[in-house]
Amino acid sequence: MASTSEIIGNRIRALRSAKGWTLEILAERAGVRFETVSRVERGVQEPTLGTLDKLCSTLGVSVRDLLPEDEGSRPSAAEVAEVMAKLNGMTITQFNLAREIITVLAR
Repeated sequence: MASTSEIIGNRIRALRSAKGWTLEILAERAGVRFETVSRVERGVQEPTLGTLDKLCSTLGVSVRDLLPEDEGSRPSAAEVAEVMAKLNGMTITQFNLAREIITVLAR
């Protein structure tokens, strides 16, 4: 089974190829180093959240479109409550970072 990094990389490569873009074009348009895009596409480097956001914006997709699917499963109420409890115990700085991550993933 392919790793999450490989799945994301394959999906980025497919989207880039469908647009007829080279690695260089995607890297330039996204403002990401060529080497980074190459490593992400090959699945040998996990992209940072910022890099993933830039690539998705440039390719016209959401981060969610690149993530492996879990057959449409949703978190249980208990799982949501567990996350909420963790959010409630965070400092404002930690909370703002968590909110930013959730916002990017929900696009």
